[in-house]
Amino acid sequence: MTLYLVTPRRSSELAALPDWKEVAAGTDDVVAFATRLRGELHDGVHRAPMAVVVERTDDLAGTAAESALAGLVKACLDHDLFVVAEGEAIFFSSSFGLPGLLKTSRSGLALQPDGVEGQTVFRSSFPAFNRMDQPEGRGFLVQRGRPEMVQVALPAWA
Repeated sequence: MTLYLVTPRRSSELAALPDWKEVAAGTDDVVAFATRLRGELHDGVHRAPMAVVVERTDDLAGTAAESALAGLVKACLDHDLFVVAEGEAIFFSSSFGLPGLLKTSRSGLALQPDGVEGQTVFRSSFPAFNRMDQPEGRGFLVQRGRPEMVQVALPAWA
């Protein structure tokens, strides 16, 4: 699978990982990358499975990159490609624009949720749990609105 990283931060720890085919860091790079990749998807250039990972999606909100990124996300969804977007739950509470596009599958991972994420992000209720009793990395994997409690392993460098 071909992996792409989009991040607003030039000093991203994720960007240092060796598995990315390309990293777009900073608003100008994100605009150029998203515009180019969207065009390539439209033209049928990409045939292999691919994924676009967006770090700190909420930091791109309100910037010139948001519109270009929304266009890329829509193109990825139209081509059944994998998109992962990380950000604060409050960003995903909107049903319009980029947050609305990212929420269409009602699927994702909510780590150490406050409880409101179920309704605001996934339009689903999480089972009762005590957040204070949960270890780091505990949360809910939600697939098409159905939550299941999971434990995510922490990397050795965390």
